[in-house]
Amino acid sequence: MYYNTKGVVLPRGLGFGGTTSKCRLFLDDELDNCTSALKCASYEPGAVAMKGSFHIETLEVLELLWLR
Repeated sequence: MYYNTKGVVLPRGLGFGGTTSKCRLFLDDELDNCTSALKCASYEPGAVAMKGSFHIETLEVLELLWLR
């Protein structure tokens, strides 16, 4: 998992799978330049989104839990 809200060197946003520089699913901080890849070492291969690049119009968060 990748999470960056303030850094300027790496992209700001939330990423899942893959590496810091190439997440399997990446949601940028504005939700208008999100990306997905077909495969990575973290998850089984397959499409996560219809296209490799997309924007999010509506996002619903069901639960948010922070563990320390």
